Order: sequence, then C-alpha cells, then structure tokens
Amino acid sequence: MALEKAGRHLEAAAEFRAALSVDRFYRAALRGLGLSFQNVGRLRQAKACYRACLRRDPANVPAWVLVGSAFQKERRLDEAIGAYRTALSLDPRSIDAGNNLGSALQCARRWDEAKAVLGDLVSRQPDFAEGWNNLGLVLGLQDDLGAAEAALRRALKLNPRHGHAWRNLGNVLLYACRVDEAVGAYRAAYAAEPAMDSARNSESVALLLAGNLVDGWQAYEHRYAARSAQELERFAGARRWRGEPLAGRRIMVHAEQGLGDMIHFARYLPLLAGRGAEVHVELPASLRELVGAMPGVRATYSQGDVLPPFDFNCPMMSLPLAFGTTLETVPGQVPYLVAPEADRPTWLARIPSGPGRRIGVIWAGSQLHENDHRRSIGLARFQRLFRAHPHDRFFCLQKTRSEEDAAVLGEFGNVTDLAPILGTFADTASAIACLDLVITVDTSVAHLAGALGVPLWVLLPFSPDWRWLLNRSDSPWYPSATLVRQPRPGDWESVLSEVASRLARTAAR
Repeated sequence: MALEKAGRHLEAAAEFRAALSVDRFYRAALRGLGLSFQNVGRLRQAKACYRACLRRDPANVPAWVLVGSAFQKERRLDEAIGAYRTALSLDPRSIDAGNNLGSALQCARRWDEAKAVLGDLVSRQPDFAEGWNNLGLVLGLQDDLGAAEAALRRALKLNPRHGHAWRNLGNVLLYACRVDEAVGAYRAAYAAEPAMDSARNSESVALLLAGNLVDGWQAYEHRYAARSAQELERFAGARRWRGEPLAGRRIMVHAEQGLGDMIHFARYLPLLAGRGAEVHVELPASLRELVGAMPGVRATYSQGDVLPPFDFNCPMMSLPLAFGTTLETVPGQVPYLVAPEADRPTWLARIPSGPGRRIGVIWAGSQLHENDHRRSIGLARFQRLFRAHPHDRFFCLQKTRSEEDAAVLGEFGNVTDLAPILGTFADTASAIACLDLVITVDTSVAHLAGALGVPLWVLLPFSPDWRWLLNRSDSPWYPSATLVRQPRPGDWESVLSEVASRLARTAAR
C-alpha cells in the first residue's frame, strides 16, 4: 500500500501478488492489486480483481467504489453511476462513494443530480476539500459563477495546495472574463502540482484571450504534452520547425484538435511556401480537397497514411509561434480558401439570387465539444429570425440536427434545409460562396465562412473561445466577421435581439 501511494504501481502489484500467494482471498490485497492495475491502465484486470473481492464479500463498499472508478475511466458512466449507487446503498455515509457519484454524474452532464449529491455530501462533511472542489466544478459548468467561486475557495481554504481546485477556480474566473485573476489561479495550480500540464494549457488560453499572443503562444506549447507517444513518434524522424530557413526543404504540417482549428491555421501554409518550403500537410480527409487546392501546398495526406521523408515537421497550431504572430501581424488576408469552381453552377441553381438576402444559419455545434452547452443556442430561439424576416431566405448549414429540428424547418417557407446534400467541407464551402451572409454560433463553419471571406456574424457566449478575444466586435483573423457577444453568461435572448435589429437595419439600406 505504501508503494501504491508513492506511485510505484508495478512494485506495489508485486507485493499484492505476494500477499495473495499466501491468502488468495485476502480482500485488501485484491483491492490493492486492482488499484495498481487501474493506475497503469490495465482496467480489465483491475475489474477482475475487484469482482473477485466482491464474490467473497458482496457488501464490500471500497470494492464497489473501485469498480465504479474503473468504469468511469472507461467512460462507461452509467455503469460507474450504478456501482457508486450500490456502494451508497450499503453505506449511505461513504464519502468516497458520494464524491465519486457526484463526479460521474458531472461527467455524464447530469449536473442537477451531481449538484444535489455533492451538496448533500459537503453538508455532512464540511471539511472535505475534494467535495467542495467537485461541487464548485459542477456549479461552474452551470454558470452559477458566484456559488462556484465560493465553493472552490472553500476547498482551497481547507487545502491550499489542491491543484485541481486552483485550476477549476481559474476556469470559473475565465468564464467570468476575469482573465488576470484566472491566470493567477492557473499559476497557483501548477505551482502546487508542477506536472499539471492542463493548468499550463489553460493559462495559455487565458493569455491568448486577453490578446497577449507573445506569451500565449509560448504557453500554448504545453498542450502538446497531452499527445500520445504514438502520435509523437510518427513525426520524430525530422526536426520540429521553429522558424529556421526553409528554402528547398520539405516540411510536414500535421493536424491537431478540431476542424475549425485546422481551417483557422491553414492560412499559414502559403506563408511556408513563400519561404521556399515544399509544403506537405496531414489532416482529416474531410478537409483535403479544400486545403489541397491552396497555393503552395504540394501534397495532402489523410491521418494514418504512409508519409514521405521530410526535413521538418510542425503541428498546425504551433505555426503562429514559429512565425512570431502578434495581434499586429496576424495574417488576416482573406479569402485563403476557395470553393471548387466546377461546383459553382450546381450550387447557384440550389441557392439562386433573387428577392431577399440569402442567409446561411447554424444554431449549434457538436455535442461532443466540452463547451458546447455554452456556445450552442438551439433552433427554438433561432425561429424568431425566420418569422421576423419573411422576405429573406435562410439556408440551414447545420449538418447534424434532430428529426424534430428538420420538421420545424419544414414549417417555414423561407427556410431551405441543405443538410441532406452537404457531404464534405467542399460542399459546404460551395454553398457558403453563394450566400450573402452567414449567421452562426462558434463552429467550424464560422471559420470556413471567414476563410472564404463571406460576410459573417458569429454569435458568442459571454466567455468566448480565445481566438475571438474580448471587448471587440471585429476579428483580426477574419476581416469579414462581425462578433455579437452575450452581455452576461447565458443571455442568448440579447444576442438574438441584436441580430434581429442588425438584420432590420441592413435590410433598410
């Protein structure tokens, strides 16, 4: 157990096995061996140990908690929640079971349930710092920022070196756009736990949001610590490019993070070619047609393809650092992507000019995005625009939507649902190129419209993604974009009222 607590998991496993060689039903050793397996990622073997313990002692609360934690690591959240509830049915006062149940409910986005469980826990155990930390995390996700800050500061009063509580406090302060305080909290997080790269990465996001690109790009490199050894090995055969001369050299730029990120930073590829590089790019297959047509791009590859030899490699999102980008030197020339010319007649037939403006709309992003609950609006609120502007024509660019949304769209004579015919990003680019305006939440299509130079209104939450900066209605990255921001967390009604007013004013011109 001492070895396990010291993080020497394999050595601990050997000692637990020695104990089990003497008594194969020794429950504490079974639990300990399972925990050692779990901490090195061998979850199947871990669960086998826990179940062996439970076969001998079905009422063993610590074993049920460990079973739940193994399921939670596998993201099998319903099974994790079931195991924790079993533990609580056996011991309603179990701190570990209650805390882990609240955490699992939070991961499942069942935030009201998580708040109730964790609130009950800290009312019974007011000196339990981890419970206050998890409660603060849930309250922050619900944008109850004052209560979240109070809970997290309570956790830190109990344990001033609780790195995760400092990081969660930083997130809450960032949601409140208290950027300088957020940076301080993130720095306290990795001062308490130096290995906490997530806090360093969050600090970089706060610096970039504040417009401090010089320090922000440097700190942003900490995101790379989360990439797997297998990913890193794929590009280990060539030096990482950090701004060295490129004339006559081949560089492999490789994708990371989301599709919007790839579109955003593709602007740097022609700049590499301008320095004399032979530019090769590995990226998602859905973007190859558009990126492959960019000036200076020699070849593109899907992720997983066999790659040719190259002299340098560079992650796509490290290009701004290598180019030394500041707010004054953002390469904001658009368009830098162009829709396929051969497809234009087909799309003009689908989106013809005529009376009224042709307006593309997107009201939601991917539900898999960790911040989707803040950035997405929902069709119900968007309907007011369709009703208020019957002479304009709206075109749905939302590829993923429910059957209920599709039915609602069919009720409006001035709305055309393009989702069934949007197969690739090239299709979406061709559709956008025929529009007079795109109105969208913060999704990859916002970046695509901006990269195409089409007039664009981006609807932003109170605390936006870092690239939209703070307190401005324009974007140095996308000159054709107008930013419409929430005046307070969660206030989409004000945003849509502003959009409706802008549509009315521009229609009157």
